[in-house]
Amino acid sequence: LLIGGVFVYGQTMSQAEVKVLVNGQEIEKEFDAEVIVGGGYNPGDAQIPGRTLEGESTGSQKAVSTGSKTIGEKAKGEVTVYNWTNAAKSFSVGTGIISSSGIAFQLDGEVEVASRSASSPGQSNVSAIAKNVGPSSNINAGQDFNFQEFDQLSFSAVNQAAFTGGSERQTTVVTQEDATRLEDSLLDSLTQKAKEDLKSKTEGETFNDDSVEIEVVNKQFDKAVGEEASLLNLDMDVQANTILYQEDALKKLLAEIFKDEHPETLDILANNI
Repeated sequence: LLIGGVFVYGQTMSQAEVKVLVNGQEIEKEFDAEVIVGGGYNPGDAQIPGRTLEGESTGSQKAVSTGSKTIGEKAKGEVTVYNWTNAAKSFSVGTGIISSSGIAFQLDGEVEVASRSASSPGQSNVSAIAKNVGPSSNINAGQDFNFQEFDQLSFSAVNQAAFTGGSERQTTVVTQEDATRLEDSLLDSLTQKAKEDLKSKTEGETFNDDSVEIEVVNKQFDKAVGEEASLLNLDMDVQANTILYQEDALKKLLAEIFKDEHPETLDILANNI
């Protein structure tokens, strides 16, 4: 009985505590890994599988126009063209004439002027319009005109009535800088929204922001550069494309890559990466 009791006591009451001490080591390393769309897990070539994903965003934004431009109406009237040569002469639309006060006009219609007869020149009436906008082209009747491309001794003109209708005013217009600044701002905003759309479609996967390709599939300004407007509006559609991968697959790959470069006594754990 005594021997049996000692045996039972030894089996049930004896115990020992063993402590295993592990030295931890932090490793930092640069690495290259490829995410292959439709591929498989291949640690030998440092490759993990991935898939493509598309996101999109649409929006509009307004900006204040900062340009300034003089706009207005051109003065209009009629001139009598004189032909002092011995041959008939035709003048086309846009032929330039200059008043005696130095203001530029151009013919607003085609005209054919007969040749001179004895000491009297051939003559015909034709409408004319100022080259530039502004009230300075509202000239009085009786002004002499010379043709820019012809000798004044051969051809001349005079207005029997005053030129009227010329006016001007300063207005705000869209500049190229306005359009560029608005486009860059809206693109930045929609790019972030497109990336958020990508993240909402992932299924336990991840992607790098640097790998996201942004494409503007549509943009439409409501005003053209140089057009009168106090506000400029832009509508834009953006598409984002990227490649997704499983972060656990990447950590597993790195654990295998690092393990091959360190002694067997060092255990690389994927969940610690």
